[in-house]
Amino acid sequence: LAGEDEAARKQRLFRDMAAYTDHNVGRLVDALDRTGLADDTLVIFATDNGSSRHVRGVVDGIEREGSKANTTELGTRMPLVLRWPGHVQAGTTFDSPVDLMDLMPTLVEAGGAALPADRVIDGISLVPALTGRATWPRELLTFGYDPYPGIPGKRRARWARGLGLKLYADGRIFRTAEDPAEYAALQAGDLTGAEGAALARLEAALAALPERHPRD
Repeated sequence: LAGEDEAARKQRLFRDMAAYTDHNVGRLVDALDRTGLADDTLVIFATDNGSSRHVRGVVDGIEREGSKANTTELGTRMPLVLRWPGHVQAGTTFDSPVDLMDLMPTLVEAGGAALPADRVIDGISLVPALTGRATWPRELLTFGYDPYPGIPGKRRARWARGLGLKLYADGRIFRTAEDPAEYAALQAGDLTGAEGAALARLEAALAALPERHPRD
């Protein structure tokens, strides 16, 4: 557009892409409803990271820039939306840690199949929690971030997240709800008694994380 600077152009394009995605997801959902297939179709809408840094959006009432490729909450904690009429009650929510690795066992159970018994499956099916048959069992997740495998010193990071805290392998601690952009690291002495117990669990989980993937 005439007179539009680069930042405004990128923001406009992102807004347009989001609106177009919403439009097409709506077409898909409408078609499932119209053809009577909705109750037999689990629709999953997800993303694996935050938006690019030149894009700004509102998170918890605060305007923030995107954090794609960043290990903060703004770069790694994304919405996961599922729709399955007749199985999952509309409006059902929970904010316990879920990972994309949970989608495979979820789809397997939703489709009436069984997981293979000859290997370890890291993911957990969401179906019992979504349908109200059970509570979600996971309280924390561990992460190993290595965007440049084999190149030493290239932005590697390891952390454990859950129970209201985030602990990096280098000792940094953050409260995930009040500091999602990770501006101010906490000291162990800043934590409450309950947070101290949570930190101990995160430390144990992080210590159990393999240094490298066995196939590396």
